[in-house]
Amino acid sequence: MTQPVQDMIDLRDVREGDAPIMLTESPGPKSLEIWEKECAYISPGLSGSTSTSRLVLDEGYMSYLRDVDGNIYIDFSSGVVMTNPGHCHPKVVEAINQQTSRLMNVHDHAVPNRWELCKKLAEITPGNLKRTQLYSGGTETVEAAIRLAKSYTGGTEVYSFWNGFHGKTLGSLGLDGTGFSKGFGPLAPGFHRLPYPNPYRPLVGGEVCSQAGHGALAEKGACSKCTGPLCTDRYISFIEKAIDTLSVGKPAAIIAEPIQGAGGTVIPPLDFFKKLKALTQKLGCLLIIDEILTGFGRTGKWWAIEHFGVEPDIMLMGKGMGCGYPVGALISTEEIIKSKPFANSSGGSSSFGGNPMACAAAMANIEVLETEGYIENAAVVGEKLLRKLEGMKSSHPLIGDVRGKGYLITVELVKNRETKEVADAEGKSMFLKMLNKGVLTITPKANLRMAPPLCMTEPVAMKALDIFEEALAETEKEFGYA
Repeated sequence: MTQPVQDMIDLRDVREGDAPIMLTESPGPKSLEIWEKECAYISPGLSGSTSTSRLVLDEGYMSYLRDVDGNIYIDFSSGVVMTNPGHCHPKVVEAINQQTSRLMNVHDHAVPNRWELCKKLAEITPGNLKRTQLYSGGTETVEAAIRLAKSYTGGTEVYSFWNGFHGKTLGSLGLDGTGFSKGFGPLAPGFHRLPYPNPYRPLVGGEVCSQAGHGALAEKGACSKCTGPLCTDRYISFIEKAIDTLSVGKPAAIIAEPIQGAGGTVIPPLDFFKKLKALTQKLGCLLIIDEILTGFGRTGKWWAIEHFGVEPDIMLMGKGMGCGYPVGALISTEEIIKSKPFANSSGGSSSFGGNPMACAAAMANIEVLETEGYIENAAVVGEKLLRKLEGMKSSHPLIGDVRGKGYLITVELVKNRETKEVADAEGKSMFLKMLNKGVLTITPKANLRMAPPLCMTEPVAMKALDIFEEALAETEKEFGYA
């Protein structure tokens, strides 16, 4: 068994300005040794970040990670957007430890902390969302939401969006718009994908609005009656016509991420979801909002959909719910959640869903977010990070777009700002340069996704961006942009 790194600074003693601390190149010799041993036994198909970095991590605390070579990194990934309060937050660790020594799993029998968690979720979620079902992770939650929507509406069709991501089980792959579904066909029938309003890469009608009476503002690429760079009425009209054309029965739901995560932090115009909700009501189907990646304070509010002022019919949560412990949930209204067959005996249950340890982790996670100011920190510091990144555009031609909310940020690299050709090779080089300088991000490609733990202070986050700019300048020089 590999022994932990000895005689190193305790991560709990790392002060602002200390990290990163790099003792070797990254990946170091111990990381490479263990990585090669693991590759002989583990299945291929790991994430791009893992297979590109070949990093072997040994310890984490709050905003920092340490690898087996003793290198200490600033974490700009949050364990792929999961450890929102920070790695191994003491209150979450204590809660899990206490529960583990008392009771670990009793199928879906009631336990004291499960009703407390369900009650708390009803308090912190929007509007009339009051009834929860718990699961072991995000994709399982997505599948359950589809069953619930079909139970309530009697519909058979579910519509999702291009560039959206909702998991990799065979059912959820029918919703995929990112390319993960390629090679796994034929997919289940009744799933259809629709165009999503991407302000940087518009898909419907370009930037100039031609809606009667709207009055296009061509010089800004905007519309005088639409809140953003795109005319959302044109998208909604296209979506409605597409559903009418594709449908051979009855729609059950439209599912969407409020901000597309795996697709590169794509934020639609502010009025899009109000118009989409109105369309679902017109069609007699439900609006499912997937907050699995964006929830629990990630965007500077408890839920990203709050930025858009819309109440979903069903809302999904996962990733940031348990501070790294596997847990997911859906929440809906009293009326919808009672629909059968979902509400039949065992119709909505799960072997591991709502187990006492997951509930303990989730409750402690919520308590930390409620009391320690991390959501507010993400909102304030996240806005400063965006401004700093925007300021880099004038001197760094590789930057095509900067977008984000709170501590969910993407910088999209392009070879040419006019053609917007993606710069994946440059993005991979950037990822590796940042890693070697002590900052771990999420994706080694053109969409450089960054998601620090919400506890990360401004000085630490700004230091990570200084390293980002150093790596960017070196990458531009390497590829001939500078």
